[in-house]
Amino acid sequence: MKYFITLSDEAQTDLAETNDYYSKKSHSLLDRFWNDLDNTLVRLSENPFQFQERYKGNRIIFLEHFPFGVHYFLEETKIEVFRILHTKRKF
Repeated sequence: MKYFITLSDEAQTDLAETNDYYSKKSHSLLDRFWNDLDNTLVRLSENPFQFQERYKGNRIIFLEHFPFGVHYFLEETKIEVFRILHTKRKF
């Protein structure tokens, strides 16, 4: 059974910022990011229980080639992605 994935407003903002950043660096890099994210979301929708619960029901799946974690909550038949965060970013 595949689970339906929804993105919060914060996750959509994270993706817009990432898109802007990589589009300024390289279009091929941007394409590779989106492919990596798509593959990760497919893996997530097929088996959301595979990834460890971290805190208060939050689970995280990491992209394979880019330093990002997809933070999500699992509900009955859907996955709510609430953030997509860079894991090595310094503020």
